[in-house]
Amino acid sequence: MSSLAKITIPVLTHWLAKPAEIGERHMKRVILAILLLCGLESFFCGASEEGVDCGDDKLCQNCLSDPRPPWCYSDRVVAESNSEMCLKIKSYWKNATSVADYCLYQIAKKEKDCSLCARIESPDISRICQQDCH
Repeated sequence: MSSLAKITIPVLTHWLAKPAEIGERHMKRVILAILLLCGLESFFCGASEEGVDCGDDKLCQNCLSDPRPPWCYSDRVVAESNSEMCLKIKSYWKNATSVADYCLYQIAKKEKDCSLCARIESPDISRICQQDCH
C-alpha cells in the first residue's frame, strides 16, 4: 500500500462512518475526493509521459514536461471549455479516466451543460455531476 493510501484511508474511513455529521453536500465532495485520489495516486507514484503519443496536439506536447501531464492538459482544456478534448486525455494517458471524467464534470458545471454528465464513465462522478449541474 502506498504512503498516500496509508494516510488517506483512515481519514476517509472516519468521515464515511459518520455521514449524518458530514451532510449530503460534503459527502458528495468526499466521494469525489476519493475518486480523484485513486487517479492521483497513479500519477504521483510512477506515471510518466513515456509512451504517450500526442501526434500533432501541441497542448499535449506542452504538458509532457509538466510533473502531472494529464492534469496539466485537463486544466487547460477546462479553461477553454472544450469537452471533446477531455476525452483525448484517456487516449493519451491510459490510466487517466478519472482525470478525463473530472474534466468533463468541471466543464458541465462551468457551462451548465448537464448533457456532458452522461459522457462521464465513473458512476459516482456522473451522479455528482447530475446533482451539481441542476
